[in-house]
Amino acid sequence: VLELGELIRTKQITSQELTDIFLQRLKR
Repeated sequence: VLELGELIRTKQITSQELTDIFLQRLKR
């Protein structure tokens, strides 16, 4: 979670990418 927060702060990840990652984790 911390790493994702850092990426968002630095704008290295978009909201869509974050959502995709979140959904992928839920599927596991």
